[in-house]
Amino acid sequence: TVYQLLEFFSLFYLSFAKESSLRNLRYWSTFHGKPGFYAWAGNAFEMLALVHEEQIKKKLGISGVATSSFGWRSIPESGSGGYQIDLIISRGDNTINICEMKFSETQYEITKDYAEKLHKREQLFRQQTGSRKSIQTTFISTYGVKKNTWSSVVTNEVLMDDLFT
Repeated sequence: TVYQLLEFFSLFYLSFAKESSLRNLRYWSTFHGKPGFYAWAGNAFEMLALVHEEQIKKKLGISGVATSSFGWRSIPESGSGGYQIDLIISRGDNTINICEMKFSETQYEITKDYAEKLHKREQLFRQQTGSRKSIQTTFISTYGVKKNTWSSVVTNEVLMDDLFT
């Protein structure tokens, strides 16, 4: 069992205030754009999405459908660290939404490698859970998915603005 603390101030404090002691007021401007910033922003966006599950269901048009939500981690295969899914919405209409959450400062561009990773993760989920439900890849992001050759892997999109409607 894995537990995740969904507490925004602690994430901010451990990422910024503790490091800078808030004495260096330029810390934020020098930190923005660095890998640590994007790691924090990605974690914060995931937490934001998880606490707005009802709005996600509303956007997907499944507010009236019986659901159960959970995360999932695969059993690692030899030579592989395994996969993790932060939000799965298992629906009473025999469908599962596998939710992928991504922070990006622009539309998120799905590459061939990333599309293959999503496909592999879905196959592994189906294999390890034995689920026979229909699976929809739901992408929750700040500004949506950029349309390209591989974006068709996404069945549904939820934008950051949808979390606040």
